[in-house]
Amino acid sequence: MTTFAVQWVFNTDPEVRLANLDAHRAYIRGLAAEGKVWLGGPVDEAKGALVIYSVAGRAELDELLAADPYTTGGVITQTTIQEWNAVAGSLLPYISGNA
Repeated sequence: MTTFAVQWVFNTDPEVRLANLDAHRAYIRGLAAEGKVWLGGPVDEAKGALVIYSVAGRAELDELLAADPYTTGGVITQTTIQEWNAVAGSLLPYISGNA
């Protein structure tokens, strides 16, 4: 599995974000239940978000991002994707499966 840190910048119209919020949260929670999203949430007073994904590779990540209601609903205006290798921290045993 490959881990990615995905950072989004949101549309400046809060109504667009709020109109898609429930569907987006349900989608992300579904991915979390599948083990594909480790952590996620808004940053910078809900001007964007940071989500940590664990997926087979970049192709799967791209598919998941394209299907997110925040993408299809026009909420996300900018996406930054970085492959991430977690090597330290109190959550590491849970992430690595050695808890």
